[in-house]
Amino acid sequence: MFKAILTDLGQVVCTFDRAIMVDNFQTLYPDKDRKILELVLFGPKGPQYLKKFELGIITPDTYRRDIQALIGSKHEPSEQAFWQAHTAMYQANQPVVDLWRNALEHDPGLRLVAVSDTDPCSLERMLILTGRLFHTITTSYMAGECKPHARIFNFALESAGVAAKECFFTDDLLPNVQAASRLGMATHHYTSPELLAQALAEQGLL
Repeated sequence: MFKAILTDLGQVVCTFDRAIMVDNFQTLYPDKDRKILELVLFGPKGPQYLKKFELGIITPDTYRRDIQALIGSKHEPSEQAFWQAHTAMYQANQPVVDLWRNALEHDPGLRLVAVSDTDPCSLERMLILTGRLFHTITTSYMAGECKPHARIFNFALESAGVAAKECFFTDDLLPNVQAASRLGMATHHYTSPELLAQALAEQGLL
């Protein structure tokens, strides 16, 4: 009998579209070409800063200032505008949100656990979009490691008070699914809400 569902957030519970982030940053920095913004945000330096941010190595303010320095614009938007641009690419994947609600209604004792490589600002956006469904949340910046490292999974299990064999885990990235399986969890490689629903039903979670 399962005691918990562990789920990834990005591209599972929430979808995201990086093109929306670029659109938003182009509005903030109109003196910069779109290709320049794409280069800053997605490679090679921007992702290095984001990884440090997601691991809790740098603060939100340091990340924001580092990205603005890379962009090199004469425009300096407010903190609020910057973070809106950073997080607005996320949207609730409503069919999956509904699946989690249905699973919790099916078994009120079940714990729903988020396990995500993300930063605190993006996390807050995703929690708002999904109605704060989760009993516990584990992120890369809390655990000090990203998936598929065992540390983030063990951190999530300890926080939720469950054993690996008592958990069902889903993620859109196969290496993360494989890592959870090696720890003893039942797993599903997420590709669509329909196949996730089928997997949940097969495990008696719906």
